[in-house]
Amino acid sequence: MAFVERWSEIKPATEEVQKMTEQLKQEAEDKMKKKYKKFTAETYQYAPVYQLIIGTNYCIKVEADCDDHLYLYLFRELGVSRKLVLEKVVQRELSKLHPATELAFSLDQIKQQAEHRTDKNYHIFRGINYKTLLPEREGTATCFIKVQVGEVKKGYLILRVDHGPNSKPTLKNLLEKKNLNSPIEYFE
Repeated sequence: MAFVERWSEIKPATEEVQKMTEQLKQEAEDKMKKKYKKFTAETYQYAPVYQLIIGTNYCIKVEADCDDHLYLYLFRELGVSRKLVLEKVVQRELSKLHPATELAFSLDQIKQQAEHRTDKNYHIFRGINYKTLLPEREGTATCFIKVQVGEVKKGYLILRVDHGPNSKPTLKNLLEKKNLNSPIEYFE
């Protein structure tokens, strides 16, 4: 997959995204060594690429007839060919919900990163709850954390944070304009 600086917000799948998903279904089945009756794009994220080959990376969440969702990582070239390349297919599973008080680090360690990313100052930065990406590697984890940042209905962020035993927590991405009832789901 080409280098990605920043992924977009999660968006509902469009007809175009569903068509890309269908075009890559057979290849995804071959990689997963499994046939799927249901293979429907639900949401997606994208990241433009401006390197040797110009195009767009996609991460598409697919509902398939399995316990968890599949995530298709693909690259689409710009230009006449619009060639699609399936980079990988993975199943992502998140842990059960935990209270933010159980985090292995203080949210103060990532507040400044979130403020820098959103170009806002948060007077409120209160952790609500979180999930981790399973399986966790020895000593390292990827957390998806819901944080209250305001008193308004959409005053919540969901942060994607990587952390390990010998490193500071690092904000990888965040979703804005979330509310208290917004589900915590996997995102790039």
